[in-house]
Amino acid sequence: YPSFYRYNGTTWSTLTGDGYGVEAMWGSSATNVFGVGELIKRFDGVSWAEMTKPTTQRLRAVWGSSASNVFAVGQAGTILRFNGTAWSAMTSPTTANLVSISGASENFVFAVSEDGSIIRYNGTSWSVVVPPSGSFLTGISMINSSLGYAIGSAGALTYDGATWANDPTFIPTNEIPRAIWASSASNVVVTGENGTLRRFDGTSWSSPTRRTAMSLYLLAGS
Repeated sequence: YPSFYRYNGTTWSTLTGDGYGVEAMWGSSATNVFGVGELIKRFDGVSWAEMTKPTTQRLRAVWGSSASNVFAVGQAGTILRFNGTAWSAMTSPTTANLVSISGASENFVFAVSEDGSIIRYNGTSWSVVVPPSGSFLTGISMINSSLGYAIGSAGALTYDGATWANDPTFIPTNEIPRAIWASSASNVVVTGENGTLRRFDGTSWSSPTRRTAMSLYLLAGS
């Protein structure tokens, strides 16, 4: 089975537990990490343990605002929420496959789908805020409630606190971007097929030197 690894600031080490059934991860601390996919697993700082998963659908992404407020999304519009004790299903406004999720707070969360739509949670319910576009989205990263970025086959989108709009400075290529992570308006990173790398410095996008020819599907930082 695949393994879990941990980075301590200097080196990577193998953790107790196997990575079978996990394809995306998010954690609130070194002792509270969630992995989702065909299964849901949680790391308590010592070992990984499987959690009860209230759906048969494959999960594609996970994000939370705290250890007791975590969302997971996946196939057929599946949305789950963890309240600190158990996972439960949420009413979804779409049947499209949801592939990435990010938020600014527990009441301000977005998820993107393979049909190009974007949905939002306002603390009460989920709704579609960007309808299907004909192209597909692959990643989203929110910096705060007034700034966020999404990526997909047609390029990048930016959120200004009110609406999502295409970013005309991002020129798409035939190498589809697969993940995006942003720490500020001047530090946005995109990875994708064949090791592609793109970075936005607040003014323009550049293409840093690739370190691998392998496709990069997940991206995170601090």
